[in-house]
Amino acid sequence: MDLNAFLVELAVSGAVGGLVGIEREHRPDGQDVVAGVRTFPLVSIAGFLIGIIAIENASPLILGAGLLGIFAFALMFIQMRLKLNQTGVTTPVAMIVTFLLGVLIAYGHQFEAVVVGIAMTFLLVTKRRLHNFVSLLDDDEILSTLQFITVLFILLPLTYNLPEHVWDLSWLGRHQLVDPFSIVLVVVFVSAISFVSLVAMRQIGPGRGLEFSGLMGGLVNSEATTAGLAQRAREEPRLASAAFVGAILATMTMMVRGVALVAFSDPSLRLMIRLVPWLLPVFLAGAFFAWRERVATDESIPAVRVKNPFAILPAARFALMYAGVSLLVALAQQQFGPVGAYVATLGGFLSAGAVMASVAALFAGGALDFTTALRVCLLANAASVLGKLLILRATNPDLARRALVPYGAMAALGLATVAGSFLV
Repeated sequence: MDLNAFLVELAVSGAVGGLVGIEREHRPDGQDVVAGVRTFPLVSIAGFLIGIIAIENASPLILGAGLLGIFAFALMFIQMRLKLNQTGVTTPVAMIVTFLLGVLIAYGHQFEAVVVGIAMTFLLVTKRRLHNFVSLLDDDEILSTLQFITVLFILLPLTYNLPEHVWDLSWLGRHQLVDPFSIVLVVVFVSAISFVSLVAMRQIGPGRGLEFSGLMGGLVNSEATTAGLAQRAREEPRLASAAFVGAILATMTMMVRGVALVAFSDPSLRLMIRLVPWLLPVFLAGAFFAWRERVATDESIPAVRVKNPFAILPAARFALMYAGVSLLVALAQQQFGPVGAYVATLGGFLSAGAVMASVAALFAGGALDFTTALRVCLLANAASVLGKLLILRATNPDLARRALVPYGAMAALGLATVAGSFLV
């Protein structure tokens, strides 16, 4: 091996091990540090040297012996920690991974080793935050999160490699009208937004009450949040004002979620940039009604619990809605021309986000013109506002009567923006 290359790789090995060692050396809990900023660079360098010797002698047995040695050292290290009344196996496992990073560098994978080293150090540094994060989830949500990870790392790559036509269907396949990869990708994006909102809601706690539940719940599922707030107010009428404000906030954040979906589905951002000014009046109207109706709520009032958005069934429903709108628009356009695309507006009563995402994707793919896509998105939002009023009417008639004027005004303003788009 060239001397300069050897010295560079040796330095990288020591630096990667040192990065992990610095984190292990920093122990705010006051425990004695058995392995830290000196030990881990040595472990990484040992892996590097074992890799060099194995390569020079073309002997995998040498590499195998080195791996057995580091595993034996890790077991011995665990015994040492037990004698010091220290529990946990994170540090021994980190030693094994650090040794393997040195081996990777010896085999010419410096970049990969550095990336893994940084990722491992990040996991080690965020120990407390990760523990707090897990404590926020119940068993069903942890299971659903695992299902989501399966979709993200298995189903998404599988759909990416699909042929242009599946089962000899011209409309199904990669870059076709119904693209399974795009559908799964949108579902992943929606679930990610929802999950971040859910964790934020759980982290801040229920003390924020119904209003905060509506604000964050609109990013998770505005329809379910509205129904939950209405039901809570029906059980305890004294909460009607707070539930009403929360329902309006859920509608407002639903619009934010829809804009994010449009931006994601249309990478050119052309549709999103033109959509925001038209939605802004409706959003500001919601803010005005929420501000006017807002009343002080008891901090002890529990928040509405929004179900885990990673659950497979809601994600599947969104995917079906997304694909169904795409097919519906295509068929309607074939039968009625460009006007047929407006049929998708009806989907706004169920999920404005699904309509906006699918329409934006059709526009990005050239299957829908810009003006029609813009108007359908605006109509879907107006339909969604009216849909919330119908949900309130079915769940809590008293609250629906209170919400009639604000929601009617927001829906009317939404329809006015649609009319305005025909004049501009």
